[in-house]
Amino acid sequence: MANFTAGTSFSDGVTNDVTALKLNALVADAVPTANLSLNSTTGTIATLNSTTGTIATLNSTTGTIATLNSTTGTIATLNSTTGTIATLNSTTPTFLGVITASTNTINVGSGQIFKDSSGNVGVGTANPSARFHSVSTSASTAAGMFQVTAASSTAIPAISVIKQDNDNTTNQTFVQFNINAGAIGSGQINASGAGAAAFGSFSDSRLKENITSLPSQIDNVCALRPCEFDYKDGSGHQIGFIAQEMQEVYPDSVGVGENGMLTITAWSKTEARLVKAIQELKAKNDSLEARLEALEAK
Repeated sequence: MANFTAGTSFSDGVTNDVTALKLNALVADAVPTANLSLNSTTGTIATLNSTTGTIATLNSTTGTIATLNSTTGTIATLNSTTGTIATLNSTTPTFLGVITASTNTINVGSGQIFKDSSGNVGVGTANPSARFHSVSTSASTAAGMFQVTAASSTAIPAISVIKQDNDNTTNQTFVQFNINAGAIGSGQINASGAGAAAFGSFSDSRLKENITSLPSQIDNVCALRPCEFDYKDGSGHQIGFIAQEMQEVYPDSVGVGENGMLTITAWSKTEARLVKAIQELKAKNDSLEARLEALEAK
């Protein structure tokens, strides 16, 4: 088989004397296949078929492969100028997006997966505004928009948030939560001194109005029932409250999950223990007051 490099010339004694007949013979020797048509004017290979592989059109001017079929794989259009693949099909996987190398962007499925020239990656958006930006506009009963499945090791975190600056004050923000497409804040997770982090709320007085003092809560707190229990799913023993009972006292602390089950927010097992302690102190105080009243009545 003949090998060629750029600038190679062929002659039969007369410099650069290459006839079409000689060129066709050399090409036939170099490409042992049928169905070949090479046009030196336009640089086009109309058809290249080698058993299972077909190039319908290869144009050196535009750098376009109109069709490349190799049994199960098809490239409908490949353009080297714009770096675009319109369709790539290999058996069952189908690529219907656009890869544009000249602008360093990747667009798969018209914004289903997108990487811009700055390195930002978007899922469900062709305009990512962060290093990783996921967008969903439809409601779903799935586990959520973002799910992490980690190795079965208690020592390995499923998610690790690392900040570059060395600041463990409450000014340090790790995670922020927003609703209404980001227009309204719902709190955040901050550093809370050495070795600690805690949930923080937006509490600036400039954000608030109709400010009044909270009325007495001793009766409400004493009406709660701190308890301990086991979960039916076998997940273990816990301390806390019963949502239905909490709902009667503090309904704003009870929500409804996607499965219809009630949830309690902002009341942990620590609060349950503190409530129990307050109730015990209240009982002792009531007893002392009763004894004092009895003594004073004599």
